[in-house]
Amino acid sequence: MIDVDRPKGSRADADRALLSAALEHSADPTLIYAVSEHSEPTVVYANIAFGDAFGYSVPELVARGASVFWGDRTDRTVFERLADAARAGRSTKETVYIYARSGAELLVEWRGRQIDGFCRIVTLRDLGPLRDAREVLVKANRRLDSVISNNSDAIFTLDANGSCTDVNAEAGKRFGASRHELLGFGFDLVSSSGLFPRGQRFPSELAHGDAMRFEATYRHRDGRPLDFEVKAIPMLVDGRVDGAFVIARDVSEEKRAADLLAKQARRTHALYLISAASESAAISQIDAALALALETLQMQYAYVAVVEGDALRVVHASGRGGPRPGETFAIESSYAAPALSESDIVTFEDLSLVPLRPGAAPRSWRGYVSARLAIEGQPRGLVGFLSNDVVTFDASDRDFVRLVAALVASRLERNIQKERLSTLAYYDALTGLTNRAKFMRDLDAAVSQARRADRSFAVHFIDLDGFKAVNDAGGHAAGDLALREAARRLERTGRVHDLAARIGGDEFVVLQTDVSQRSDTIALGARLVDILSRPYDLSGETFELSASVGIAIFPEHGRDARSLIVSADLALYRAKANGKNRVEFA
Repeated sequence: MIDVDRPKGSRADADRALLSAALEHSADPTLIYAVSEHSEPTVVYANIAFGDAFGYSVPELVARGASVFWGDRTDRTVFERLADAARAGRSTKETVYIYARSGAELLVEWRGRQIDGFCRIVTLRDLGPLRDAREVLVKANRRLDSVISNNSDAIFTLDANGSCTDVNAEAGKRFGASRHELLGFGFDLVSSSGLFPRGQRFPSELAHGDAMRFEATYRHRDGRPLDFEVKAIPMLVDGRVDGAFVIARDVSEEKRAADLLAKQARRTHALYLISAASESAAISQIDAALALALETLQMQYAYVAVVEGDALRVVHASGRGGPRPGETFAIESSYAAPALSESDIVTFEDLSLVPLRPGAAPRSWRGYVSARLAIEGQPRGLVGFLSNDVVTFDASDRDFVRLVAALVASRLERNIQKERLSTLAYYDALTGLTNRAKFMRDLDAAVSQARRADRSFAVHFIDLDGFKAVNDAGGHAAGDLALREAARRLERTGRVHDLAARIGGDEFVVLQTDVSQRSDTIALGARLVDILSRPYDLSGETFELSASVGIAIFPEHGRDARSLIVSADLALYRAKANGKNRVEFA
């Protein structure tokens, strides 16, 4: 109940009862103060909502002044103004920090008005949620501003008429224009047709609330064309379109890179087709690659040169006006020289601007590019291209020349590898003698020739006696030396037209051609045993070896290569069984 020391009557009592009931059911924390002329107003009533919010009951507040709510951040001058207004009977509205019984700080809106000459009613509104919401909104706006300001894309904000209301710093940088110049309808600096396709100021898609994506070519203030991917997003306020964000991403570099990649892909594919033409000879592929490069680079002359001592010798050429195959020029006088040592590629857009190197011939060419030929991992030559005109080379051009050089080098290396593969396929890597595969081919040929000529030949199958002891005593290195020495002795012993081969381990074979009588084979067999049984000096240590020989004669002991080898092998087995260091016939 509200109990204020003032005249009472039936009407007054009824009014107080109605006021008390109304305030008890109010959701707003409410106080009633008794106004004093010479002291601060004192509390006479607090409703339930006030107790819930601030933790005070009516008995705890009655006769207490406003100072009960003061705390560290309370502005007491505000309460002084409130007290003065209460004494004067004026309505008040102030924002002030007050403190609950628990010590919790609350920011409230303090509204007071006079009830009568004795009392004043005060309603408190907690501003904490509103303050928090404002702080959240302020932080969100700051984050949005930061995102827009620091974004690497150009961002415009438009009103519903398509007028630019703001731009970020990146937009000015991308287009070379100031923010002031772009505000309003200043898009003539960017594009003669505006931001949107078909010259639309504010497209209908945006007006209906739909986002847009499109590609556009704008321009820098200096006139350079710029390619952009553009996204336009409508801004909705209270359910209606109030403008739009336009985000323009500069893809000029990406597009240029894509164009270069496509150009490189076309050139690489054409080069691949040349490389994949397996039926073409290496020289044909080199010529085709040079012709493709001349067409692609729009140059007039191409050459391939290999290193020979201090000079470069031209081995292939395409076009006119340059050195021909067989001509040489000094490496040091060539502008291509750095490609052999410092860099794998050398380019000159205009040779006329480059001082002549010592010893270089006067030149009439302008554009020039050359790339190193790496053969077996070593710089062994150059592929070069010359133009009558100034030429600008980009990264894709240099990479393409490198690919041409790689193809040319691989084809030159292929010939070298063919020779080596032939050696590996038909010759023993340790001794250099013919290997088993080639010997069997030669033996087949000897059989065919002997049949046609109706003559004889002999196969001497040889095994070194005591070879295992050499390996055991001196290791595999000593064994390898012994095999090389045996091969050397075999080559010196046979006639020019006889063939010696190593067919495995310590086994050798000699093909004795044109045997006229049996004594010829006996004599050669004896010489083989003699020469192979002499002491072996291997790295300062002497080893004693001997040889066993089995002989088969065509056609007496076999009419084909396989049967001759089998017969000679059986004869060798008997020679070893009969004491070694001897000759046996099949």
